[in-house]
Amino acid sequence: MKLLFLYGINCNKDIYTSLLSYMQKEEVIIAAIPHAVSKTAQKIEDLSAWVYHRYRHETFDAIIAHSMGGIIAVQLAAVYSMPIPKIICLDTNFVPANAFYRNLMMPVHLERYRHFLEEMFDKEKPFYHPALRSRLQEDFDYRPYLYKLQQKITVIYGDRGNPHSPTLIDDLNLGEAALRHLELHFLANTCHLPMLEDPKGLAKLLYTLLAQNKEKEVK
Repeated sequence: MKLLFLYGINCNKDIYTSLLSYMQKEEVIIAAIPHAVSKTAQKIEDLSAWVYHRYRHETFDAIIAHSMGGIIAVQLAAVYSMPIPKIICLDTNFVPANAFYRNLMMPVHLERYRHFLEEMFDKEKPFYHPALRSRLQEDFDYRPYLYKLQQKITVIYGDRGNPHSPTLIDDLNLGEAALRHLELHFLANTCHLPMLEDPKGLAKLLYTLLAQNKEKEVK
């Protein structure tokens, strides 16, 4: 399979290193948006435009996109009609979620990866415009892009170690209209960075979801 990976704000391609060690048979492209672009981009649409013009002549079996990258992926399909058989978002918020979803990692994972994350965030943060960051913090709503699509978007959220929370879905604040356009899955004992917290478990779930899409194509 040919897969396009997108990462979130303040991250870089290294965020996927552990995950991709379990996906070595696939043809993987990580869309590394140039710093010159991200530094001047004041809205996510600016980044989506760059990704589209860079990859519009290539064909992918799926896009796998983390956080802000998930919004970019949805915009590629909704704004540019880029043919993408499967879009899988990783812990992407289309509107501000409640506090349940606002932790970066489970405590045990944060202890292990703190230095790696601090180093990456410190390196990448200067290359993202403050206006862009503000569009991902409060009072944003990217659900209208979902409404333009015929295909359902798959989203994997970390269950924050609480899979039986009665508000697991309600805390996403998505609303019924958006939920009709989404297929939700939850990865146990992970938070916002499942590719670090459980790369093997995430790879297994991704392969299951991608295989389902292949079955649909055959039918």
